[in-house]
Amino acid sequence: MQKTFTTLLALVMNVGIMFAYNGLAVNVDGIYYSLNKSKQTAAVSFFGSVPSGIYKGDIVIPGTITYNDTIYSVTSIGSSAFKYSDNLRSVVIPNSVTTIEDEAFFECKKLKSVTIPNSVIAIKQRAFYNCSFSLTSITIPNSVKSIEKEAFYGCYKLLHATIGNGVTSIGKNAFYSGLREVVCYATMPPAISHDSLSIKSNLGYPTFPSAVAIYVPCGSLDAYMASNWRFYNVQYNPKAFNTFAINVVSSDSLRGSVTSVWEYNSNCNTILTLSAISNDGYQFVRWSDGSIENPRIMVLGKDVSLSAEFDIAKSGVCGKNSQLSWKYEDQTKTLTISGSGELTENIFFGLEAPTQVQNLIIGDEVTAIGDSAFYAMTTIRHLSIGSGMTSIGNYAFAECKNFDDVTCYATTVPTITSTTFANVGNRCYIYLFVPEDCQRAYRRDTYWCGFDLRPIVEATNVETTELKVTTSDNTANVIWPAVAGASTYELIIKDKDGNIVCTIVFNANGQLSLIAFHAPTRYDAPQQTQAAGFSFTITGLEERTVYDMTLTSKDSKGSPLDQKTISFTTDGIQGIEDINAAISLHKIMQNGQLYILRDGKAYTVTGTEVK
Repeated sequence: MQKTFTTLLALVMNVGIMFAYNGLAVNVDGIYYSLNKSKQTAAVSFFGSVPSGIYKGDIVIPGTITYNDTIYSVTSIGSSAFKYSDNLRSVVIPNSVTTIEDEAFFECKKLKSVTIPNSVIAIKQRAFYNCSFSLTSITIPNSVKSIEKEAFYGCYKLLHATIGNGVTSIGKNAFYSGLREVVCYATMPPAISHDSLSIKSNLGYPTFPSAVAIYVPCGSLDAYMASNWRFYNVQYNPKAFNTFAINVVSSDSLRGSVTSVWEYNSNCNTILTLSAISNDGYQFVRWSDGSIENPRIMVLGKDVSLSAEFDIAKSGVCGKNSQLSWKYEDQTKTLTISGSGELTENIFFGLEAPTQVQNLIIGDEVTAIGDSAFYAMTTIRHLSIGSGMTSIGNYAFAECKNFDDVTCYATTVPTITSTTFANVGNRCYIYLFVPEDCQRAYRRDTYWCGFDLRPIVEATNVETTELKVTTSDNTANVIWPAVAGASTYELIIKDKDGNIVCTIVFNANGQLSLIAFHAPTRYDAPQQTQAAGFSFTITGLEERTVYDMTLTSKDSKGSPLDQKTISFTTDGIQGIEDINAAISLHKIMQNGQLYILRDGKAYTVTGTEVK
């Protein structure tokens, strides 16, 4: 008798609901709806006069339907709509639905997934009652205000629930289930009874789930502990609440990558550590917001979008056992190898060296260069080899076809082979600067002798802040200060008529790269460590003669940085008219060398007597 009464009551209730929507349920694309024609709204319903449980599989409910040429907005999941649908697996609810009515998914035991949109305001009594086998997690959106009693009763596989910040009440036994974790975003604790989140014990009766973690927003912990939530294991988990959107990538995945580590502190802050990791041959330059910090530690207060920018590496290690280091300077296009040890073969340094390097400097403590180390680096124009070099391997500089000059400071001739400088062009047109006292040794070497041999002449390092000239009868000792950023120092001496007597060019380290009569600068020397100043003696000048000298400091591109002009007069007792008659002074060129003949003796242009 009791069973019959219950069934009749259910029928009466369902018929009443259908009448409220002005008619019986209609089928549109396999889903039944009760229609409210006056409001043009529809509620998802069931077939027949009682719940039929006919739905199965995966269902996507549309936001609107069309029936008899009228468009209806789907605004609710009606009472018992999916009741007893044992084979229903998933449901996607549209963003037009505002209510999930009583027992809407009652005993949908295989329901695994349900998408509740941010339009739903209420989840009514027993809406998901006894969805017992497959539903493991549920997300309640921020729009929901209430979760009524027994809404998820008997969902024993439901271990995780996320409750939005709009929920204000959770009814009796709403989560009488297997719940183990709740993340509640409401800053003010929703009203609950002492058994809203009770679970079924092994003995079959509800217990307070003190082992269930209840994660609440930072700053709300005290409020939760002062409410009925205190019966549960309430704690703060910043990871659950500081859900900032983080988009951090490499600007070029071929050049490098980015790693991120999340941490949280006691002040509820999200700490993000970013590391930009460059691939071989590249280096981190900056983050897209201009920061160069790496690793980078950020305290997040908003969403973050960054990219790590990488560039061709400008420094690194190289050589045997990585004992050497290298550095590339963009402005001067100079590659410098320093440190003590051997430079092994096939060193490309990870940068686009074959298309960039013009000046190559090998440090004084590098003892050897391996086979093919700089093979086919065709842009190299100026090569400087340090004093400690002992040997250079096969094809080390082969196919480097644009050499202007090579400077080697080694006083003991380094060993090279027939292929070390193979196919670099006609070596007799490439200057080889070596220590003056070692010219004969280099000239006798089977392979070095092919170059145009020249002595290394250097200015003396001195401390000075101004340009000075001290003269004797036919010499002028010039002292000049170093200029920051200067790559070359050009001294031009003119006579009283404004004619150029000679042009002298030094590189940044005070090494003489050119001395010529009426000749232009031969090349821009590479940037090197600057001294405080330089001193150099110019010989072969006329006695008792007035000269004007201009000193121009230039950068690596040949642009003037600084210019100074000074006049000086050489010593002597004779007048200018008598000098030309009394002194026999001639300039001659022999075997490609310029000599000064004076009083029957021959001198180089630097003043050294030639025997």
